[in-house]
Amino acid sequence: MKVLFTIIAVANAAVLKAPSAKAALKLRGGLGGVDPEQVAKGLTLLVGAQSVMSVADQGKVCEMYEMADTGVTQFFIGNGGALMLGTAWSAWKMLNGGDAAASVAEGLIASILYNLKDLSSDTTGSLGWGQAPKYMPLAVNVLFYAGLTGRLDFLSAGDSMKYMSWWLLANGVMMYFAPDKAMEMWQASYSGKAAAAENAMTKMFGSWIAGTGAFVYALNDGKSAVEAILQLGRHHRRYSRRPFPRQVGPRRREQGEDVGRGRRRGRRLHALLNQPYALRPTGRGSHARGEGEGGPGQRIHVCTR
Repeated sequence: MKVLFTIIAVANAAVLKAPSAKAALKLRGGLGGVDPEQVAKGLTLLVGAQSVMSVADQGKVCEMYEMADTGVTQFFIGNGGALMLGTAWSAWKMLNGGDAAASVAEGLIASILYNLKDLSSDTTGSLGWGQAPKYMPLAVNVLFYAGLTGRLDFLSAGDSMKYMSWWLLANGVMMYFAPDKAMEMWQASYSGKAAAAENAMTKMFGSWIAGTGAFVYALNDGKSAVEAILQLGRHHRRYSRRPFPRQVGPRRREQGEDVGRGRRRGRRLHALLNQPYALRPTGRGSHARGEGEGGPGQRIHVCTR
């Protein structure tokens, strides 16, 4: 957790452009005069950092966020981490001038590699699941990757982005609003050890899938990288709230740690990282000099709603 707070501090320091911005943070309604591209880069780095942890050590993530540690929760944390790591990579490439289709294709590599890991270790088989979750995610991701990179005559890069966004949104919505039905359709099941927590983790995974779908859809719709990333942030703030019951570990119980304080800190941190940003001119810069709205040198005020 200390490492995570260090990353947050560094990213926030990179986002702030002026000393007065720190004071503005205290006011409801904004982050002061901030370059929206720097905000997007900061959010992208934070998503990437947390995704690396989810891919590397699912058990540690369960411990940090007080979730039930089962095979099902670990499966969704790992695959969700790979998905969001790829999304963060795609966003970073786009922010640095990359092509939309090529950036999304590169982001898919993280999920493909994780699918191969699950396949080689028979993760779904150990959970007692059917064949669909074992082979379908890998097959679909490889298909979209091939289309995005121009390797298929019947599937263009533009169509690949469109169908990929539809696929992710459809599955994400189903898993979020009807997790039990989604698990049944995917020939999957809960372990029974902590069914409520696993059900909630399914909903959380659905929100991650849908968020990436919304991100890809925005890019395919002609939105800029900044607009797509901030749309992703708004989505996660709305739907990635913790729906699962908290598990308090024995060490924390024995030491009498103030668990409520940690929860409040977590909620404040979540709100900070997932603010929905609205962009508007500050009245300074070229606009104030009468050079026209959106002219060179215009400063943008990034505010929360």
